Amino acid sequence: MFGKLVKHEFKATYKIFCLFAAAIAFITIIGSLILSSNFLTENDVEGIITGGCVLAYFVLLTGIMLITVLYLVIRFYKNVYGREGYLTNTLPVKPSEILNSKLLVSTIWMTAIGMLVAFSVVILVKIGDSGFAYTGNVDFSEIMNSGIGWIAISFFILLIVSNAEKNLSYYFCCSLGQLSNKHKVGDSVLAFFVLNAVMGVIANIFSVGIALVGFTNNLSIETVIEEMRQTLGETGILLVFINGITLGLLILGIIFYALNHYIMKKKLNLE
Repeated sequence: MFGKLVKHEFKATYKIFCLFAAAIAFITIIGSLILSSNFLTENDVEGIITGGCVLAYFVLLTGIMLITVLYLVIRFYKNVYGREGYLTNTLPVKPSEILNSKLLVSTIWMTAIGMLVAFSVVILVKIGDSGFAYTGNVDFSEIMNSGIGWIAISFFILLIVSNAEKNLSYYFCCSLGQLSNKHKVGDSVLAFFVLNAVMGVIANIFSVGIALVGFTNNLSIETVIEEMRQTLGETGILLVFINGITLGLLILGIIFYALNHYIMKKKLNLE
């Protein structure tokens, strides 16, 4: 039954995401034509126009990503907790199968859109050849030569885990909101802001805790990074950083998943 749920979810959403992909391709083509022309620094007016075009490009891409998230979250709420929820929750399937199918398809679409956006930006940066140069002390040549494969794999895993965690956090806000007898949508939005505020406070407390531990042991971030650089190399540091973030998001995702599953199974309160 899980397979049928996934198939239905893909069938119901693929058209809109094909449209998003086409929009990204169109924006990328237009941006490439502008940057590949001589319409860049001939005079101040053309420079302003070009800057406006670049700004519009990033605004449009950001809009597409935002609409992607909103569409998926609204669809989840309507299908599970809205009027359609009476049908969804009476299907001969477990709550975990409903949650898993929604999560799988949403994560795939968000990852695909994110990769298309990244690919679009890379193309325009390459064509624009803006002359950007990193002036820090990280040896990118060592990174590129010794572990690009592992870095690419780690980034891809991070992207998937990050999107899954985001979806689960949005689902959790919807789950909390539907517990209310009135203003379910409004309470879901409120839960989103409260959750983000709480997560921000926790992140700040964690950062201060790390700083205090380093201070009490006469250690600085620069010292720790330098010791790691000597032991692991530039690639090793980057992999530790990426995998550390991935692990943290994975733990959060598991927590959000468990809370969502509990509410869907034990605390369902449909309109």
